[in-house]
This record gives sequence, structure tokens and C-alpha cells, in this order.
Amino acid sequence: MFNTEALRRSVRRLNQLGFFEPFEENEVDVEKVETGENEVNIRLDLTEANLNQLSFGAGVSQFDGFFGQVSFSTSNFMGRGETLGVSMMSGMRARNHTVSFTRPFNFGRPLSLGTQVYSRKIEWIGSFTEETTGGSVTVGYPLSFFTRVYLSYSLEQAFVGDINPYFESNPALLSYNPFLSDALLLGTGGRRNISKITPSITNNTVDHPIFPTTGKNFTAAAELAGAGGNTRFVKPRLEATVYKRHTPKTIFGMRVQGEFLVASNPDSIPIFERLWLGGEYSVRGFDIRRIGPTLADTNPDVGTDTYQGRTIMGGNKSLLVNLEYQFVINDNIRIVTFFDAGEVQDWGQEFAIDDVKTSTGAELRFFMPMLNVPFRLIYYFNPMREGVYNDRLYRQEGRGFRFAMGTTF
Repeated sequence: MFNTEALRRSVRRLNQLGFFEPFEENEVDVEKVETGENEVNIRLDLTEANLNQLSFGAGVSQFDGFFGQVSFSTSNFMGRGETLGVSMMSGMRARNHTVSFTRPFNFGRPLSLGTQVYSRKIEWIGSFTEETTGGSVTVGYPLSFFTRVYLSYSLEQAFVGDINPYFESNPALLSYNPFLSDALLLGTGGRRNISKITPSITNNTVDHPIFPTTGKNFTAAAELAGAGGNTRFVKPRLEATVYKRHTPKTIFGMRVQGEFLVASNPDSIPIFERLWLGGEYSVRGFDIRRIGPTLADTNPDVGTDTYQGRTIMGGNKSLLVNLEYQFVINDNIRIVTFFDAGEVQDWGQEFAIDDVKTSTGAELRFFMPMLNVPFRLIYYFNPMREGVYNDRLYRQEGRGFRFAMGTTF
């Protein structure tokens, strides 16, 4: 039996692959077969999309020094729907190398298997350097057309070094902040092994991975650290994304995300496992990882012109809201107006309206078919930024421009 609802579902699933240019249900040709009884022919005229994503860049800044980056990924490696990704970024104060590979079908079943290895390093000027090396394996299985469960295991070794002597030699600071010593791994030679199992479930009806217009994506996940390694915590995360077409040329998008960090011994949680916000993929007008509890917030008596406002501790609970209204100019260009709001609090603290940080503005989002990745020129204005310092340790700017790739959500 021909079923229009099944056809609509098939169109959405084909679009979700990202293998073809987006097409609508009304573009499908359905013809009755004259020689057959109660039969129809369904014809789909598809245009294959560029399945390779390539991005590269270089720059120099007072904070980052000189850096260069290149990344490549393909979603149909060897014509089998396999995903391969390679990313390399190296600079004077940062490094991020990642290789990943995923097969969507294994053992004659729709059982996906993915693996990733990575090495990351970043120098937080005047505070510390964090370095992580590790790998992960992920298994996924569909429960229904749009719902899938995953189970991931990761093992990594983390290192905190080049710690500012002020943190180690100030007894008053360490006594007032008993978790600071463990968070910076001062008692373990700066190293710690972290073994995590992460179960998750996703229901995704968003119609296209790069040009979404309608659909919802709900994700529930929990990182469970402690199966091996020497760090124990639970980090649940809930996220909901919704896209809705308002008019033929406008789209409304929204994301809500909440994350929580639970540990029987909060003092033992390394600084890089705590929660932060900020950056072009969370609250757009703020520098990366700058929204969160700061040293001055923890102990006002310690705050000085030299150290006040440095986000060094992170929190254990975060809430993020992103709103977008997109204007479709053509197939490759969109103008996006946005409003982002986020807040991070520490153990023993509650969410408060006065602590919410907000950013609003507009971005020009243009897609280059050769590179298969959206480029973004963002103008931002930060109405609520009190107490946040940028990555150069000055007060966070109230307005400005940023350039980024990809999408916020």
C-alpha cells in the first residue's frame, strides 16, 4: 500500500544523510502504473552533494601566538557511508590533533562503530597549562526510525602543568579553597587517568545536518567516570533543539541545554572536567570558557588587579539557551539574528537571574560548496557581562566582531 506518511518519513531520512542537496516532499514524482493494479512508481531526482569538508586557516594574536589549522572529513568514505575525520591545529600556546572513523553498518546489522584518538593542549596564560591524550570507542543502535542509543567508552590521561606559583605558594588561598589543590592536580604530580562510560539516547527528526529547516533533536546522556582510572563523577546532560519554518524564507531555531556534575568528593574533580560556557558554540559574544566561577568570586579577599576575574575553577551546573531567527537569502547564504543566555554555578550555589550572561546580535552565514562547511561573520552585543573577563584578562568586550565556522547548534 502506498503511504504518504511513509514517503514523508523517507524524504526526511534521505535529507538527514547529507548525501544529497536538500529537497522537498512535493518534488517527488508519484505516477500510477497503468499496466499494474493499485501500483505506483516513485521517482526522486536527487543531486549529490559534496561529501567532503575541508577547512584551513592561520593567524597570529597576542593571546594565541602564531597558529595554523587544517581539518578534513568525509561522510561517505570509500562509498560505504563511513565517516573519516582528521583535524590538526598547532600553535605557540595551543594544540589539537584528532583522528576519527565511524562505520554505520556492521555484522549485517545497523550497528554503528566509531573510534577516536586525540591529543589536546592549551596554555591559560598566567594560570596553568592543560594537556589531554586519549581515545574513545562508540557503539550505536537504532530503536526506531529517528531514535538511536549509544554507548561510549573513553580513556584519557590528563596533565596540568606550568601552574602559576601563586596558587602553590599561597596557604591562605589553598585553605580557603580546599578543592583548588586537587583541581590543579597538585598532589598527583599533575597527572590523572580518567576512564568514562557514556550511555546516551537521541531522537532526531531535524531534516538536514547543514541546512536545517524543521525538526527536533532531543538528547539525554550521562558521563560515568570511575570504571578504572582514579577520578569518579557522574555528569548528566539534557539537550533539546527545535527548528520550525515560520515563512518560506524564515526559520526559527532554539536550543536548551542543562548539565550537572555530581561527585561524592568534589575536591577530586580536575579543573578540565568542570563546567564552563563561552565561545561561538555556546554564548557567542564571550571568549571560550570564560563564563563560570572565578577566583575573585570564590574569595573576594584574594582578588587583586593581577588575578581578579580569572575563570580558573569552573562549576558543577550550567544552563544554556540559544535562540535564532534565520533569513534564507539563497541556497548558500543566511542572515541569522540570535540571542544567547547562559549561567554556570558552583557547588553550594543556586542559579540566579543576576548571574545570567547574555549576548545578542546578527551573523552572516555563508556556505562554500567546495569546502562543505558554513562560514560565519558574527556581530555581537553583550548586554549582561558583569564579572566576566576575556582571554586576555581584560573585562569582556561589550560589542565586536568574530569569525567562526560551523553552527552554534
